[in-house]
Amino acid sequence: MNRIAFFMEQHVGLKTYYKNLRKYVDQFDDVDPIWIEVTYNSLIPYWSSGPNILKRVTGLANGLLEVQYGLMRHANYDLAFYFTQNTAVYAGRKLSRTPYVLCSDVSPKLMDDMALHYNHAQDENKMVNDYKHNTNMKIYQGAECFITWSEWMAQSLYNDYQLPEENVSVIPIGIDQTIWKAENRSIHLGPVKILFVGGEFYRKGGQSLLDAFHKLDSGSAELHIITRTKIDQQESIFVYNDLEPNSPELISKFQESDVFVFPTLADSFGIVALEAMSTGLPVIATNIGALPEIVKNGEHGYIIEPDDTDQLHAALVKLIKNPEMRQQMGKNGVERVSKMFNAERNARRVIELCKEIIQGKKPAGTKQIETA
Repeated sequence: MNRIAFFMEQHVGLKTYYKNLRKYVDQFDDVDPIWIEVTYNSLIPYWSSGPNILKRVTGLANGLLEVQYGLMRHANYDLAFYFTQNTAVYAGRKLSRTPYVLCSDVSPKLMDDMALHYNHAQDENKMVNDYKHNTNMKIYQGAECFITWSEWMAQSLYNDYQLPEENVSVIPIGIDQTIWKAENRSIHLGPVKILFVGGEFYRKGGQSLLDAFHKLDSGSAELHIITRTKIDQQESIFVYNDLEPNSPELISKFQESDVFVFPTLADSFGIVALEAMSTGLPVIATNIGALPEIVKNGEHGYIIEPDDTDQLHAALVKLIKNPEMRQQMGKNGVERVSKMFNAERNARRVIELCKEIIQGKKPAGTKQIETA
């Protein structure tokens, strides 16, 4: 029996990976998993109001205590799986006690490159920056393997952290296609339904989307926005602020729509684009992070430059005027998710890699997403 401790960060967006991985790992007869959820709010009361520094310190303290408590409660296992590298940092000196695997969708260097859009303050002190970078280098290079979701992230590991290619495996998040599926998809009469999903509306390119939508011919389309951001209702624009991830209500919105638009200004991967493709929608997304690895331009939708309203408008017009194209791109997307981003298949690849390490075999780096 292979006993693996999974330290799983639970920030918004990362929960999907945890839930999908756990669903299938728990079904493997030869794996005895231990699940430690790192929520950043379970042990010390989280201050939802008050100074940002207080919220940040409280969150970091919770993360540290959750990981350390998990390490104390579960002392005996064959391998530790840390998702993300933050959980490995919280392990401290206990990190090297057991062989470990790291998994993440973004590196600190890449986060710094997107700092402006994430309201993420970079440390200006060179000594502090050097210390953080060297700490991450040590943690990364001490891992038996680093699993990342994209070639975009893998390149950062090679170039910014000097990891050899044989220590990196690209195995992206998978979509649970038993719930995210294209049901009863057909061309309907009436305005084309354009769907946007993103908690932070403006970081996800919402203003560019509104500007492009207002340039469309009146009555040709409706815009359905699912977000946490408060936006005024306007003619042909519908806003939903209370839909939960993976809920039947949310999935129905995808299945009822015709086009999915994700004009984000900063993102590492874009799980929501996979959910749209899995439900048979053509996707318009920006040339950001790993999105060009997910959506092949002209095959599953269109890749446009961020904050380019004219390019977004042109792509929308093409899809609105060509229902057969929408249908074909949607079918292509479903096939791509089934082949490359299936949750069960990719969870099995993660476990096979972990078992190789436990058995003393050094896994060779593998690439999951073709980038050509």
